[in-house]
Amino acid sequence: YDFYLSNGPQLLTDPENAGQFEYEAYTTNNKSSAVGGRVAILPFSNSSLEIGYSFQSKSKTGEVGSDYANTGVRMQAVDINYFHNIPGIKSTIRFTGELKNQKADKATFLKEDETQYSFNNASTCYYATASIRPSLADDKFLRNLELAGRYSFFNRPNDAPWGGSNVSQVDFALDYWLHWNTLLKLCYVKQKGSESVF
Repeated sequence: YDFYLSNGPQLLTDPENAGQFEYEAYTTNNKSSAVGGRVAILPFSNSSLEIGYSFQSKSKTGEVGSDYANTGVRMQAVDINYFHNIPGIKSTIRFTGELKNQKADKATFLKEDETQYSFNNASTCYYATASIRPSLADDKFLRNLELAGRYSFFNRPNDAPWGGSNVSQVDFALDYWLHWNTLLKLCYVKQKGSESVF
């Protein structure tokens, strides 16, 4: 478990990014702090499975003195991580996934022509990954190979300037581990509304 206080996200209000948040702010635009944390359980004695819940909440994200000063945002997520060696197939398998939801207070923004508008600023996204690596194989080359796949989905606010239709993506990868923290990756990516890439 961990809990924290931070400057937290800052609301963006320019016409192109209205309703999004800046998360890498090193100085605060508001005296309000974000409160967040994560709690997880390890239900198995070998710690192969972890299930977590995380959250962050900030009641004031806009510039002090602006119409957006009291615009708040709340975020929640549930994640899972399973990592285990299976001697029967001489391999290590891993499954990870996360479901995230973000909800911001209603605010009125200005378009480039000064027209006012607002939208339901709520979004949801999730991803799931799976990989298998024959890490217990006798052959050194084979045990450094890994086959992986990932699916992700992003449900954007329909009326946001950066929103619109939902976005989904599928990735398939063949990896070769040169070292525990270094790998070569060949990846095929197919995303809704875009050309597939390799």
